[in-house]
Formats: sequence, structure tokens, C-alpha cells
Amino acid sequence: MTYAGPYRLLTLDMDGTALDSSKHVLPSTRAAVHALVALGVPVAFCSGRNTKELAEPHAELPEVQYAIGVNGALVYDYAEGRAIRSTPIATQPLLHAIAAAQAVGSGVHLLTGSDSLATRDVVAHTARYHMGAYHDFYQRSCTPVDDIVAAAREHAGDVLKCNLYHLDVASREVTLARLQGEDLSLVFSEKTSLECTAPGISKARGLADLAAYLGISPSQVVSIGDGPNDKDCLEATGLPIAMGNATPEIKAICRMVVADNDHNGVAEAIRRVFLEA
Repeated sequence: MTYAGPYRLLTLDMDGTALDSSKHVLPSTRAAVHALVALGVPVAFCSGRNTKELAEPHAELPEVQYAIGVNGALVYDYAEGRAIRSTPIATQPLLHAIAAAQAVGSGVHLLTGSDSLATRDVVAHTARYHMGAYHDFYQRSCTPVDDIVAAAREHAGDVLKCNLYHLDVASREVTLARLQGEDLSLVFSEKTSLECTAPGISKARGLADLAAYLGISPSQVVSIGDGPNDKDCLEATGLPIAMGNATPEIKAICRMVVADNDHNGVAEAIRRVFLEA
């Protein structure tokens, strides 16, 4: 049996979408993704994470063939084991972002294509930066460093994203104002975080690049997401779907709203769009 409908790819955001509140994949999601791939429709992660941070979800969803990672800075083919495209941040804008964050007492986290580097206070005290849900995950996945500026210089030309974890919304606004005009793309995430990537980088750009690689149009893609950093990708896709836990803004731009990430929302979307089509 094969799928005969109009869509040729499904993209899944990770946190708040394919992962439940404990940062695991629900059994219903695993079963639905397995059934979808068996119908001949490939699946791609569409996430702020890099390949190292996606290793655990990919172990739970081994059928996923592609990743639009690091907010679109990395497009990856798991079958080939290689990057289709990788776009790093230039060194000077990266150092300026770190300095702006440090000026307001923010934590800094750097992602290359395959490594995760964070200051020791971020790894040890995630709740301080409103990232407590990631504490166990960061304990497993982050390489703690004493000097994040030295780490940025050491990995110059390889850093794809710089996460700035603020103590509150007000300090994030200060950092945002200081970084206006820098050679960076800036996106809010979580409660107080600011994500920095190279100019022109977005999940929508990653989606377009992966679609071109597969020889399809973005209009033939179904995307599921929940937060502000999914907005551009959802707007560029053929069928945008919001999780039940999505922000009001995200729900407003989507054509379908499903259950939340703890109550089988992804499985519901796959069933309604593909399996019952």
C-alpha cells in the first residue's frame, strides 16, 4: 500500500511537538511515523537541535530520513550520513552576541553540526535560565566549558547557532536591541531565550533546501510545530499543523490543530492527513 495524496514529506518540530514533556517520543508517535514511512512518505526532523542533540530522538524514530537542524542552518541526510548544507555564523557577529548576552548575565550555548558546548553554569543550573525541562538532557548532551569565548574562537567557522539563555524577558529585550544590525538572524524561543544563526537562516530556508534536494515543492510538505521558531516554516509549507500546546499565534496561522504533545497530537495529525486519506 502506498499513499496517493498530494503531500510528499512530513516535517516534525521536536520540543513541544514530537517530544512529550519528558523529552521522549510517545509510542503513538513511533507507530504513526513507522506507518507513514511504510506508505512511502519520508519524514524529517525540523528542529533547533543539531545531530548530536537529535541522536536520542533518532534512536526512537530510526525511520526518520532527514533533518532540518539548528533552525535551518543544517540540512542533513541520515541515509548518506552527510550534510546537504551547513551554514555557520561569522566569527565577529558570534563574539558580539556572546558579549551582549554576558553583559546582562545570560548563559551561552553553542551548537556546531555535531557538538554542543555550554558554560558550566548553564549545564548545572538550567532552571535559572527557564530551561529546567532540559536539565537531564543537557547533562547527557552538552560539553561544559569554562570559557565560552575561547570555545567560540576554537570552533570559529563551525558554530551554526548561539543560544542565549536569559534570566528574564526584560534582559532578552536588552540583548535583542544590542544585536540589531548585526550579521545575524534572531529568533525568540522558550520563555526567555534568544537564538542566533547566520543571516537568512530559518527553518523555512531549510525546508526549501530539503524540498529541492528531494525534487518536490514546499507546497507538497506537511509541517507540524508549536512555537515562534516554527512560524516561518509553517507559513512556507503546504499544510501547516499546530499542536494543542502551540502558542495562539501559531494556531492562528495553521489549517489544523491537533492534541498536545502529551496526548498523541503527532499521531492524530498523521492519521488524519495520511492514514485516513
